[in-house]
Formats: sequence, C-alpha cells, structure tokens
Amino acid sequence: MQTIQSDEIKRHAREWGADLAGVADLELIRGIRTRPEGLLDHFTRAVSVGVRLNGPVLDMITDAPIPLYAHVHRVANQLLDSITFHLAAFIIERGYDAVPVPASEAAVLAEKLDTKGKDSLDWDPLTSSTLPSKAVARAAGLGWFGKSLLIVNPAIGPRFRHASVITTMPLTPDTPLKSRCGACMECVNACPVQAIRGLTFEGVPPAREEVLDFPRCRETLWLTFKNIPGVGYPICGVCMSVCPWGKRKGSPGG
Repeated sequence: MQTIQSDEIKRHAREWGADLAGVADLELIRGIRTRPEGLLDHFTRAVSVGVRLNGPVLDMITDAPIPLYAHVHRVANQLLDSITFHLAAFIIERGYDAVPVPASEAAVLAEKLDTKGKDSLDWDPLTSSTLPSKAVARAAGLGWFGKSLLIVNPAIGPRFRHASVITTMPLTPDTPLKSRCGACMECVNACPVQAIRGLTFEGVPPAREEVLDFPRCRETLWLTFKNIPGVGYPICGVCMSVCPWGKRKGSPGG
C-alpha cells in the first residue's frame, strides 16, 4: 500500500476542479444515518470537496431560484461527481478502499417523482441520501453549519456545492471550524417561506426541526420552485444569495 499525505490528496482534488478540499475523521459523525445502513463501518476517513458557484448568478436571486442558478447548480454537481470519481480511483490504485458519494441525489430523484402528488413530500435527505454531505463537509473543516443549515466557508460563504469520498486511507484529518454566524439573521429574514428559525448553535446542530421548518421548505421546493420554467428540480438559493459570508465586493449588498 502506498500512503498519500492529505495535502497531496487535496492538491489532486484541486487539479481535477475542486475549489475546496478537506479530510474528515469519520469518528466525528459515526452513527449518522446512511444508506445502506452501516456504510461507514469499514471506513475511517472522508475527503470532502467543494466547487464554488457562480457569484453573479447567485446575486440575481431574490425570492426564488432562476434558470441560470439551476444550470450552475447542475454543472457543479456534475463536476463534483467527476472529481470524487477520480479521487476514489486514485486512492484505490494505491491499495486502499474508497467510495465516491453522489453530489446530489435530490436532482436525480426529481426526474422520477410526481411533484404534483404526495410522493415528493415524502422525500427526506436525512433518510434517503447515501450519506449527508453537509455533516462530512463540516467534519472536514470546509465550513460551519449556518442557521440555514448550509455549510458556510470563511472565504466563500455558503456559495459552493460539496461531495465526498469515504476511504480507508489513513489521511490526517482537518479540524472542524467554529460557527461565526453570531447574531446575523440575514438568511432568516430572507427565507421566502420563513422556514429558518434563527437558532444559534455551535458545532453540529440539534434536532433539525429546532433549526428549520423542513416540511414547509420541502413543500415549496418540490411543489413551487421545481415547477418554475427552466428550473426543473428542488432548489432555492435565497439564503445562499443573501449570506454576508462570501459576498463579492460591489455585488448587491456586498
């Protein structure tokens, strides 16, 4: 087996298109719900990678997603899946196990579900995703959980998509970041359906329902925003757009 340093893994991730990369100690999220159950039992580390979203497009979002954001979102997910595919292959070639986790399973699911019926309202990322990528990104030091439950990076805010590779390679893990949201309520005030409760917390959030009215958010994503012409799947982007972290100088509100 050929052990690779964490910095080399991150360098390769950036060469393949990542803007952010970190290593998570899976002990920090051991016991988290996965599909299949026990997915993490064999693995000790995860490489979390992030791809920055287009700032000018995000600045155009006011109270609902726009087709340009849907396009950027899709392309970012495709790039993430390519990066994690290459990373997993790179690790396997060196004698360790590695599995790439899909960047966005909601996008795939959206093509199959009847969004005018109740099927879409049964969807829950905590129970239907392979592995919650936000928990991995936070454990890998890519950012902290914001009040909207987006991962907020100190350099680019929540303006990125992320995905991960779980592995047995003994990489040196990064340190999770402490929350820096403080008393800010921008995302809370901007939410189109007032689903963000504004709870201040440190580290891993408490029960999701204490932080977010998920049923209200989900209903809007699937029954309203997904059906906007040119959008096509359940996204929003409003809380991402208004977050002061990562706003460009000269942009609206920046």
